[in-house]
Amino acid sequence: MSQSVLPELEHPYIDMETGEILEDQVQNIGEADLSKLARAIRAIDYKVAMIDDFVEQEVSRIKDVAGAKRQKLTDSRAQLLKFAENELITLGHKKEDLPGIGTFRFRRLPERVDTIEFDEMAERDQESIIVTSPGLFKNVPETWRPNKAEIKKFLKRLDGNSAKGFRLVRDPDKFEFKGE
Repeated sequence: MSQSVLPELEHPYIDMETGEILEDQVQNIGEADLSKLARAIRAIDYKVAMIDDFVEQEVSRIKDVAGAKRQKLTDSRAQLLKFAENELITLGHKKEDLPGIGTFRFRRLPERVDTIEFDEMAERDQESIIVTSPGLFKNVPETWRPNKAEIKKFLKRLDGNSAKGFRLVRDPDKFEFKGE
């Protein structure tokens, strides 16, 4: 900490730079000097509070700078990854191994159950499905919620991969780079 950042306090019993008590000044303190000791303690408390505030401000500033730099790097990585994705699409490749560096690839995401249609149904239609297929739902206190794991198993047994209110969907493949 520089002296320009934190103002220095003067006191006859304390070296405010080091925090050391000046023993020769304190040895012969009498009752009349208690107010001087109290002022010295308050001066130390004030100095400690100033240091704490300074540290808090600096940490906040450093976090802001680092966060902005991290975001810029993350954005740059995403942009470079998009360039690589477009190149692999142009080449017609699903994967590109670069020995000693890493691998670009499209990762197929798992199927998931889409319940939006069910969620938007009228309550009586939902109840009808719950009554006819109770194994596809779990009883959450005072309500029934779709059990997506069971619905997924059920839909996979069907040819069309959909049933009233539910369907299996797969998001587009995720393009990624894994470094070695």
